[in-house]
Amino acid sequence: MVRHTDVKGRFHPCDHWIGQAWRLWMGRPTMEDVAARAGVSRALVSLVMRGSPKVSEQRRSAVLAAAEELGYSPHLMARSLASATSTVLAAMVSDLNNAFFAEVVDGFDAAVTEQGFDLIINTGGRSPTRERRAVDNLLSFRPAGVALLGPVVPASTIAKAAEQSPLVLVSRGSRLSTVDTVNDDGEVGSGLAVDHLVELGHRHIAHLDGGGGSQASLRRKGYVAA
Repeated sequence: MVRHTDVKGRFHPCDHWIGQAWRLWMGRPTMEDVAARAGVSRALVSLVMRGSPKVSEQRRSAVLAAAEELGYSPHLMARSLASATSTVLAAMVSDLNNAFFAEVVDGFDAAVTEQGFDLIINTGGRSPTRERRAVDNLLSFRPAGVALLGPVVPASTIAKAAEQSPLVLVSRGSRLSTVDTVNDDGEVGSGLAVDHLVELGHRHIAHLDGGGGSQASLRRKGYVAA
């Protein structure tokens, strides 16, 4: 197992957490364990976990009771592969410190739950390299769809991801016909904000720039034009 150290070579606290997680993963009950406890075949357990109507209520109850006793829950990726369908939706958040994205994720979660899907989330920390890895990890779950919130990855990475799953970008534009986008009109919004301040009598108006953010240039353009 990889042991993480700090700059002085001391063991990092996450070592203990990783070790615990690994031991829990290796010791988790399997579908075979559930089948043995319920006295049925593994294939029948699989049918129950997929919600198949081909299973009698008596056997379904026995399998679910065994699963609860053992603490078994089906692996999302394995379930998607077995059924060729997915109940997983994925979101990559570029910046966890951005309050706007927190509200978007909150809305995602409410809508996803209402539709009976599961939501998985990760982050790339506004690093193209980390975000590319984060997107690949999400795609490995074979999700029904992926949302990228403010991504800074190259357009080529987005195009490749769109070939593997329905994809929507939030706070970033795209010319790809296979990608949906959700954006505010930053240029118009900045202009309206400046006009409003001018109407109030202000003449020295500062603009806090978003730097390399995907929508920053449009907001900057609206501010300068106003």
